[in-house]
Formats: sequence, C-alpha cells, structure tokens
Amino acid sequence: MEPVAVGSTNTVRRSPKIIVVVALGTLLCCGAYLCFLAVKRPLAPPTIVVSECKVSSADMQRMRVGDNFAFMATTNTLICKGQMDDTPPFTQRFCLKAENSKSVLTVSLHEAEGFGGAPFDPMIVFSEYSERRHVVDATGRVIGEDYWGYLDPEKRWRKIHLEGVRANYGPVTKSEAQNYDRILSSACFSAP
Repeated sequence: MEPVAVGSTNTVRRSPKIIVVVALGTLLCCGAYLCFLAVKRPLAPPTIVVSECKVSSADMQRMRVGDNFAFMATTNTLICKGQMDDTPPFTQRFCLKAENSKSVLTVSLHEAEGFGGAPFDPMIVFSEYSERRHVVDATGRVIGEDYWGYLDPEKRWRKIHLEGVRANYGPVTKSEAQNYDRILSSACFSAP
C-alpha cells in the first residue's frame, strides 16, 4: 500500500506546476494578441506645436489665415482662397488640395465651422477610433484642440481648432492624410 501512497503524492505535487505553466502560457498568448492589435492601429499624426513663423524656403508657400496664424504648403499644393458663404453667418474659407488628390483640407475663419458640437460629430461617433488632444504653443500653453481618428484603417480624418481658426479634412486615404498632417503641423504665429 505504501507505493500507491507515494504515487498519489507525486501526482499532487505536479499539479501546481502544470497550472503555473498553463497560466503563463495563457498570459503570453494574450499579451501577443494585444501587441498584434496595437500594431494594426494607424499611428497618430504628430501633435501640433505652434511657434513663430520662420522664413519659408523656395519650394514652400505661406497661407496666412486670419490675423494670427499661417500654414506652409508645398508649391504643388493648390490653394483656393477667399471662398465666402452667401448667407449668414458669412464664413470665410480657404482650401488646400494636393496636385493629384480628390480631397481637400478646409481652413475656416468661423468659430463653429466644422465642429458643431464636436462630441456629437458623426465623424467622431462612427469612427473605429478617435482621440482628442491639445494644440500647444512653444511654451506649452494650450491654444486649441485636435481631434483625429479613422473610420477604418484606410479612411482617416482630422479636425483642429486654433483660437477662431478651424481646419479639417477627411475621410481621406493614408497618403492624403500624411500630406495634410504636414500642412497642419506647419501652423505658426503670423506677425500682423
């Protein structure tokens, strides 16, 4: 009878080891899955930090918006200036369109243009992912809001607000979004 007792003791001692191995294996699989999901998500566009405008290079053109801000765009970007609504509120808009693009980046000088209660904006509500960030100046002071997201990984959108200036695009392709993000990231304080 003693050999049976020894055998049953060894079985009991092995059970905790098996449970630990199974638990660690499960945690490892879950961690790998979460890493895989994080890799699939498109990267966020760069955070906008607004500083003083610098001298533009020969292949760049400056688009002044309102009294305080300017954006830089390459010379192959078409700039539509001075569009104005014919009914109140009279909203002044500018649009930027890349050479081979079907979409536009719209910049507006109206406080409510393009946002209309941003938390309930359909672009935000129906997005697979969306995020709200702050726009800051060179000292770190918050001067605006930045909403971005995507309807699916291939259809991206973005909306920013800078003290009376609104800019938005989307939904657009990844390459168009990267082009418009470069323009938005070039926001600078324009001397009057």
